[in-house]
Amino acid sequence: MKKILVIDDEEAIRFFLEKELSEAGYSVLTAENGKYGVQKAQEQKPDLILLDIKMPEMDGGETVELLRGDSRTKNTPIIFVTGLVEKDEVEDGFIKGSKGVDQYFIAKPLNMDEVLQFVHASIGKS
Repeated sequence: MKKILVIDDEEAIRFFLEKELSEAGYSVLTAENGKYGVQKAQEQKPDLILLDIKMPEMDGGETVELLRGDSRTKNTPIIFVTGLVEKDEVEDGFIKGSKGVDQYFIAKPLNMDEVLQFVHASIGKS
């Protein structure tokens, strides 16, 4: 079973994604901030990380830097799940005008069909 780590400071988002992704057949881990997320990623080696950008203590950018700098997690796909961009600013998972950057974005509020589309594109179906 493929494993997904959800790192988000909003409990409701973690709960929603854990429930929906579990029902879709994935094993789901959660962390409430970047610090714990990095620790869980290093210990559990998920197949994919869904990462919020704006979080207290350690934001998504800092979290990605630590994950990419560690041999255990440097190749783990990461999808940003964020309220910092609007739905109309994202096209095909990229911030408009940033194609070629190897980073997917999903704008909040979440649409589970969209989330699953990017999860499947990143790691395949469960």
